[in-house]
Amino acid sequence: MKIEKYVNTVVYGDGGNDLRFLAALLQSAALAYGAGVGVRRALYRRGVLKTKRLPCAVVSVGNITAGGVGKTPMTIYLAEQVRRMGYKAAVVSRGYGGAAEKTGGIVSDGVSVLMDSKRSGDEPYMMARRLRNIPVVIGADRYSAGMLAVREFDPQVIILDDAFQHIRLNRDIDLLLLDYQKPFGNNHLLPRGPLRESPAGLSRVDAVIFTRADTAIQKGGYAPANLIPNRPVFKSRHEPTIRRYIEKNTLSPVGASVKNQLIGPAYISSKRVFLFSGIADNSRFKETVEKLGGCIVGTRFFPDHHAYSARDMQEIQRSVMETSPDLLMTTEKDYSRISGNIVWPADLMVLDVSISFTESEEAAFLRFIEQRLLKQRMNRL
Repeated sequence: MKIEKYVNTVVYGDGGNDLRFLAALLQSAALAYGAGVGVRRALYRRGVLKTKRLPCAVVSVGNITAGGVGKTPMTIYLAEQVRRMGYKAAVVSRGYGGAAEKTGGIVSDGVSVLMDSKRSGDEPYMMARRLRNIPVVIGADRYSAGMLAVREFDPQVIILDDAFQHIRLNRDIDLLLLDYQKPFGNNHLLPRGPLRESPAGLSRVDAVIFTRADTAIQKGGYAPANLIPNRPVFKSRHEPTIRRYIEKNTLSPVGASVKNQLIGPAYISSKRVFLFSGIADNSRFKETVEKLGGCIVGTRFFPDHHAYSARDMQEIQRSVMETSPDLLMTTEKDYSRISGNIVWPADLMVLDVSISFTESEEAAFLRFIEQRLLKQRMNRL
């Protein structure tokens, strides 16, 4: 077992007695990390560090734990809904891991995708491919990226992807996503746990959205109604969606799609499946496929944002040949990071999740967004 697997056991579980020494080391680092976060917050609170404001409405979609709660599908959903409300919208993301993260740039103008995933990062690239008539701009400096979006596209609303901790940029609506079962993970800060900051940071939010709320709360979990008093709380779920289906032995470049509109998630039931992925919590992908009735015959998991090499693909193909599955499955985020032409040794299914609400919950959530955007517009007149 590699060291990263030991660390993941500590971060996403209780660590167990066998890993007490590693847990203690990570806890020491977490104390230092927490102190740094606290100092930074205090500097902004006292005005030593200055915040900036964009000349349009800003809606932030973020979380308090590292990865895995559905920020990207929520950003896509929200951007589409804001546009349906009649606003010109744009998405601004950091572009984590992309070559253009520091310099920034336009991933999509709303019509054409102008960067590949290596330059933009996998999540902005995925959003750019999904969103129509909604530009996607990246940059580690979210204010500069936002101003680029303003100059080029004149949006009325900018949706910030993964920006809850980016307090340098003022926002009009701060949405926080929490996992319904484990909103704070193991309740430890990074790197001992997945928390990016103390739960005290919830005082900054305007609304909370629980994701995966179609699952039962685990024993010892939090009652959603009591978790964040005096804030609107909405519950959503992740809806599995087939984005691409590429047939066996088809020479398929990234982006090609075969039979994409002819099948649904029910197709997976009773199929022998081999999985590969490199996302924040690979076990969630495995659980999703199991719930859809897939019989998993093998897996190959990598760290989040893993850049697939030719050797990785050869190993996956070899494993598929050894296990002879009916389906080879990965996530859309992973598929966006695979470059070059691949001859798949089994039918490849690319699975994604979409954000879904009940009808009444969606109506309440969209009413909240509309009211806050209208209030922001009136304040600027």
